[in-house]
Amino acid sequence: MEGSRRWWGRTSLLIFGLTVLTRLPGLVSSRLYNVDESYLAAMGLTIGGGGRLYVDAVDRKPPVLPWLYAVSRWVLGTVDLRFMRFLVVLAVAGAAMAVVALVLRLGGTRSGATAGGALLVLGTVAFPPADGQAANFELFALLPASAAVLAAVSARSASTRGRLLRLAFAGVLVGVAGMIKQPFFVMLAPVGWEVLHARPRWIDRISGGVATLVGTVAAVVLIGLPFGLGDVWHWAWVETGDYLDGEVGGIRAVGVLVTVLVAFGVTHLPVLAPGWLGRHRLRLVDRVVWWWMAGAVIAIIPGFRFIVHYFQLLVPPLALMAGLLLSWADERARRWSLAAAAVIATVCVVIAALPVSDAGRVGPELVKAIQDRSEPNERILVWGALPEVYWRSERLPGPRFLSVGYITGKWADRPKPPRHPERIRPYRSRWPVFDNDLRDHPPKLVIDMTTSDLDGWTAYSPEQYPFGEVLRSCYQKVDVVEKMQIWELTDPACVPATLDAHSG
Repeated sequence: MEGSRRWWGRTSLLIFGLTVLTRLPGLVSSRLYNVDESYLAAMGLTIGGGGRLYVDAVDRKPPVLPWLYAVSRWVLGTVDLRFMRFLVVLAVAGAAMAVVALVLRLGGTRSGATAGGALLVLGTVAFPPADGQAANFELFALLPASAAVLAAVSARSASTRGRLLRLAFAGVLVGVAGMIKQPFFVMLAPVGWEVLHARPRWIDRISGGVATLVGTVAAVVLIGLPFGLGDVWHWAWVETGDYLDGEVGGIRAVGVLVTVLVAFGVTHLPVLAPGWLGRHRLRLVDRVVWWWMAGAVIAIIPGFRFIVHYFQLLVPPLALMAGLLLSWADERARRWSLAAAAVIATVCVVIAALPVSDAGRVGPELVKAIQDRSEPNERILVWGALPEVYWRSERLPGPRFLSVGYITGKWADRPKPPRHPERIRPYRSRWPVFDNDLRDHPPKLVIDMTTSDLDGWTAYSPEQYPFGEVLRSCYQKVDVVEKMQIWELTDPACVPATLDAHSG
């Protein structure tokens, strides 16, 4: 027993140290790796500043991660990405330790378990910096997703009561993962397989299924209640259709998929190689691993967007399979797999440390101009899709939409946004929300990014939308910074009066 505790202690320290080492660039620098971080930072700023998610700031994501970003604001007084990336270290290390435990429970050896955990850590950084180093949804959700499978597998050897409790806990973890990002609800696939196949009696299967679903629903309800279950359902589920439809289909979608698959295969050869070299042993791999893999593949498909960081979902089941296969291989195979993974991870970490990996597009001049012309309690509006402005300037959004793509239909991957979106669904229902927010919170400043040539917004000037009348009547152009026009409010009463006259 004492030896076992020492081994777990050493393994935990090894995994944690390896995770810190591979994520040093993000821990020491506050640079922006991914635009998702700026959306989350803007939502965290809003919640931490007393605003309400989905009422004062909207994006299409469930509430767990925006709330975690708000914790940084409460603890540090600002949303610091380095704090969030330290939390990512804990999440990735925890997921790796769950894989270690799973390898042992599914018949692997200690050496294979250690290799599986290390391959997960190294595999999560074997991506471009925007997808491997950012404090994004997938990396945070890996911990509850991996722990859910561990809880379900551990239920195999438990008593009837213990089994139900563990399956209920697995359901809770699935709910937490899904409330970080919606695709992680597919973790019900491996957990559900455990429920249906671990015990032959139908009463055990039914009771296990009920326990799992109760746990999942309870987690979703308890997490969603503080933010309003209706708002969570509306903005994180109902209002996602036009965004998912943004990617071009057909040949381009296939081309994107092939490109991403090839890149993923090359950078993750060390975790894939054991499956090829030990293919004669694949039949020995527990079926729960295959169900986990199938669920991850299904989660990548919706919308046919095939964004690189979606493929983080594949890393834990691949690392688990590699850990099991390496348990049955010789020492040389384990060393070669880990050495190759370490080399690839090192290259990716070095790239992440270079200045070219900074995805930030908001300079100090724009931040200073906004802060000089507005007070901390005054709101602003960015006409475009640049939530980094809200975060950097520490100003809350006026209308709740962090991207005006919600009302214009302009998304980064949509080649032909709709004409007159205010007349068609789903944008027609969002314009009244936008206008009501303008009435309640007339923004002190409007930052027009359509004059900056960023992200193809040049053709989407506010002048061609209903908001243009408000801008002309109630604001005056006071500055141009970083090619973005800054408009200042002349009279707060003008905004509701103009909107009422227009609607009348």
